[in-house]
Amino acid sequence: PKNESNITNYNARETGETTANNLYSALNTAIEMLNNSNSNTKVILSFSWYFWNSTSNQVCSDNITNVLTMNNVSLIAGSATQVTPRSDYKCLINPDNTTTNQGIGKSTALKFASEGASVIATDINEQKLNEIKNENGSIDTQKLDATNKEEVHKFCSNIGDIDVLFHAVGFVHHGTLMECDDEEFTRSVNVNIYSAYLMSYNLLPKMLNKGKGNIIIVSSAASNVKGAPNRFIYGTTKAALNGFVKAVAVDYVKQGIRCNAILPGTVETPSWEGRVQMASDPTQARKDFIARQAMGRLAQPDEIASLATYLASDESDFVTGTLNLIDGGWTL
Repeated sequence: PKNESNITNYNARETGETTANNLYSALNTAIEMLNNSNSNTKVILSFSWYFWNSTSNQVCSDNITNVLTMNNVSLIAGSATQVTPRSDYKCLINPDNTTTNQGIGKSTALKFASEGASVIATDINEQKLNEIKNENGSIDTQKLDATNKEEVHKFCSNIGDIDVLFHAVGFVHHGTLMECDDEEFTRSVNVNIYSAYLMSYNLLPKMLNKGKGNIIIVSSAASNVKGAPNRFIYGTTKAALNGFVKAVAVDYVKQGIRCNAILPGTVETPSWEGRVQMASDPTQARKDFIARQAMGRLAQPDEIASLATYLASDESDFVTGTLNLIDGGWTL
């Protein structure tokens, strides 16, 4: 009918991995409208859904068709769109350089791969690389010292195409300014800052050549955002990384490059567990760590990986230069 007041329009637009449940809910609402309507009422069902690969699209299409058929509803309008934020992306992941980000880097490598990305994981620790490879054989692994200029140059020269650099290299020094000597200062700068520079310096030209690229840096809430006791050089270097991200983002935003940072709070990783075990009373140290968390628990590596997946995807295509806190309210 031409009179729009006679039309009930239920428009549901949802994106993401929960699309199916939300869309089914919308369908049921539309069907209920039909069942409760009279013959002069028309229900227009308008929707789109987004999945990372054609297989997911087909599964969703089949399920939607089944729901409609079972309820004697004809499909008026609908569309399925395949986007490529994750599938077919070529991602380089630096899980760590000492033992700091083994949990975050490993979880992110596995998460990216599960979304269909082509993943190369590098680490200075071959045993950790083997663990990743054993869990997902599709992930390419290569030993790499991200602080070694020659190694990084040689490695990056052999990479033909790259969409995402996820850089989670770091070292946590425990101590104040007066407890940080020249050697420890230099090591922290090299591992936490210089490695990010080397990897970005060697891979950014490849991204610029294709007119699109994405750099994700794992920084920390313990930085210029919040001071943490006995984290003098760690907080200093992480603050520098936050500035690094802002600078890269603003310099290359016109050329299709995005650069963002993830700022975790305390994450339950092998590195964290190692620091706990070094305490004179590990049991109490564990309790103290957790007690300092506003949510009463530690972050899990998978939670950081989920944020990284979002930042690596086209879903976040309008996001750049951001410092993304994921700290359970620690910095509130």
